[in-house]
Amino acid sequence: MLQCSRMISRIESVTSYVLFELVGSVIRFPFWWYGEGLHDMIEWSREGLRYRWRSYGIALWVKHFFVPMYGAYDWPGRLISVLVRFVMIIARCFAIVVEAMVYAVLLFLWLFAPLFVVSMFLLSLFQGTFLTFASFGAPAY
Repeated sequence: MLQCSRMISRIESVTSYVLFELVGSVIRFPFWWYGEGLHDMIEWSREGLRYRWRSYGIALWVKHFFVPMYGAYDWPGRLISVLVRFVMIIARCFAIVVEAMVYAVLLFLWLFAPLFVVSMFLLSLFQGTFLTFASFGAPAY
């Protein structure tokens, strides 16, 4: 009798696990993906852009825009310093914009990835093997 109750208890625990944990996680997944997961993805993108902004040092380049490089206070030295800094600021701003676009594409993919996966699953379900097996005739090759 004791073994039978242990067996029923195990069956109940497995059934409970399958119903509440696995099925519940499938139901909770979209809420997490578009809620907390999206928030985390946005924060990750913001932190990445902040890090790149600091590592490129664009604010420092702008702050020292008119300061001569290497202490060259003559006109050719000042002109070369301004031109070099101008090119570097433009190049680094371009790099930040490109990286921001990459983060935007990643956020776009994050938003539409589950919809794409579900639509491809349904498409394969209804156009693939499901219709072949559901039809009464021979499969069309």
